[in-house]
Amino acid sequence: MNLLITGSFSLSPEDELRLKGCGYHITKIEREDAEHIPDSNIYDIVVCNFLFIHHDINEFRNLKAVQLLSAGTDRMPMDYAAEKGIEVRNARGVYSIPIAEFTVMAVLEAYKTPSFFYENQKKRKWEKNRNLHEISRSRICIFGTGSVGMETAKRFSGFTDNIFGIDIDTKPRKYFKEIYEPDFAREIVQTCDIIILTLPLSEETYHMINTEFLEYVKDDAVLVNVARGGLIDEDALMNSLDQGKFRKVILDAFENEPLDEEYWGWNADRVRIIPHNAYVSAENVGRLRKVVMNALEEWSVRNID
Repeated sequence: MNLLITGSFSLSPEDELRLKGCGYHITKIEREDAEHIPDSNIYDIVVCNFLFIHHDINEFRNLKAVQLLSAGTDRMPMDYAAEKGIEVRNARGVYSIPIAEFTVMAVLEAYKTPSFFYENQKKRKWEKNRNLHEISRSRICIFGTGSVGMETAKRFSGFTDNIFGIDIDTKPRKYFKEIYEPDFAREIVQTCDIIILTLPLSEETYHMINTEFLEYVKDDAVLVNVARGGLIDEDALMNSLDQGKFRKVILDAFENEPLDEEYWGWNADRVRIIPHNAYVSAENVGRLRKVVMNALEEWSVRNID
């Protein structure tokens, strides 16, 4: 089978030998946004991140399977894949732990304000901050109870058992006190102090955090988005902040990345801008390699058609 691997994923010499032993003919390209990919019609399997944002998937006429290097599938034309019977796998679980750890850090920063002490240390200024809070007294709502949501709930369970989930699948999950359908989201967030977004971007979730939704959010809530920027209507968020809502908003994803120097959030007092960095970890390489190699070896055994 003909395999295309993009520069986002590096094969070791040992991996390459393993794949050749599985019957793969391997082609590697450095840039997914290259103007042209020669012989795109020959590839049976593609390993990529955002290849099909830059290239028409119709040109890959022999395509049978795609292994994405991202946890999300919003960069993949999933309707086309379903229509053509193309099997698509994401990098489920690869980035869940670092994102969950990052989320805990972000909330602790909002509640314990370490920046206050860091700035005073620079000034050699001895000053107490009497306005600190406890996660143990908070109610947490996590939108999306998949791999990232589960790892996030697991870590917050060390602080509180008041952790609630919003998901289309409401079956009980460890670490969640209760999971509700999206129709109940506004009712739940009225009572929650911390709102965390970990769910995928889709037509149903696009701009779900809008003006109407924000009216239900507590004035001193903390909002963390470690999913996709398109979940939030930023105009609505900006207006909400201007009206004094939110203790802190931590944004790790944006609709248009990278942000330019004029972006409204850079100087917003209660906003923290993170350059889509929450998923980063030195341990990701090993997890991603395992996911990709397992998929490729399975597909070679099945000789998918």
